[in-house]
Amino acid sequence: MTEFLFKLGLSVVMVAVSGGALHWIWTHQIDPIASVARLLQGAVEPGWVATRDPNKLYQGGVAVADVTGSVDRSETKVVFRQLANTENFKRDQEFEYQRMRLIVRGVGTVIGQDIGMGPSGPQVRKAVLEDVGCEIVG
Repeated sequence: MTEFLFKLGLSVVMVAVSGGALHWIWTHQIDPIASVARLLQGAVEPGWVATRDPNKLYQGGVAVADVTGSVDRSETKVVFRQLANTENFKRDQEFEYQRMRLIVRGVGTVIGQDIGMGPSGPQVRKAVLEDVGCEIVG
């Protein structure tokens, strides 16, 4: 009877841990290429799975801009009301945002520097783009 209760308890714990792991996997944006590269380099610490920040734009697996304004999306287009820290963002090349591949079709305003309120007080944003219209290409 003791063995049965132990196995039952162990089974419940395993199901709970597996459920938590599955929930994490399906609710985070994972970068498969970076994750495999980290694994092949021998990384076994808890942070070996590379996740992507949902408020950043990526080119070649590298974050190149911060989404600092609202985002309007239709079936074929995305408009970023404000992007910041775009110094390394190549506007003429495809980029990734939240599992979408996009290409810039137009920029409303280019601002060298902007000071705005963030969650922790005033924030300086550099290389700011506003009203960036993009086409979804994949």
